[in-house]
Amino acid sequence: MKEIIKTVTETKTIEKKVIYYVASDGTEFTSKEECKFYEEKMIYYRDDIVVFDTLTDCVPFFYDENYRDYSYHYIMPKTETAAREIGNLFETNMFPNKIYCIEDAGDWVDVYPIDELKQQIKDFFNRMNITVNFS
Repeated sequence: MKEIIKTVTETKTIEKKVIYYVASDGTEFTSKEECKFYEEKMIYYRDDIVVFDTLTDCVPFFYDENYRDYSYHYIMPKTETAAREIGNLFETNMFPNKIYCIEDAGDWVDVYPIDELKQQIKDFFNRMNITVNFS
């Protein structure tokens, strides 16, 4: 049997690149989708956004046969920063002190400015020669 002449001890460091997606409150995620989902849910708890809880799940006026399966939330960003951050999240332009309807179908989300919904109501009734005014 041969005798062991030499013993070598090494410490090897393996470098692994990990990408984290960071939510606005500092919470970290390993996927962009998880981070976006978290951000979408957290907007209802921000101090710089008004959430109209009494209107939650109140279906807006537009033509969609699947509307019962969706959830609806109405918000109003109070600041430029809130409007920009939420607009970026939903990939749309938002402005402070304007009310928006968020239509959540589970696997996608759409945002409608209330002014746009008002115009749809006016157009609908105008086709029947009925004038609608909002105060």
